[in-house]
Amino acid sequence: MFEWPKYGPLLLVIILTVMLRCCWVLIINPVPFGDADHFERIALSVSRGSGFSLDGETPSFYRQPGYPILLGVIYSIAGPSRHIAQGVNIIFAVLAVWVPALCSQFFP
Repeated sequence: MFEWPKYGPLLLVIILTVMLRCCWVLIINPVPFGDADHFERIALSVSRGSGFSLDGETPSFYRQPGYPILLGVIYSIAGPSRHIAQGVNIIFAVLAVWVPALCSQFFP
């Protein structure tokens, strides 16, 4: 059963997290640079079937494969869109708040 006093602060933090991230995406509309640009380019390459590459031809070994491959799979399903990547980042931000709160119940 849902208990507001127990879960209220967590829900407020999650709502605040989503609202701040959505405002950042919709108002600022950040353009990826540096690592984010590399991750997006590799994800586009993976979604096109060109492998783990920054330019679509030369394999890249300088980035961790997890996030670009996940994003590449999502791009191949939903289509390449920066808003899709930002939505995935919002989901990860919510998980970054919720999972530690859930774990703290098991390890007081």
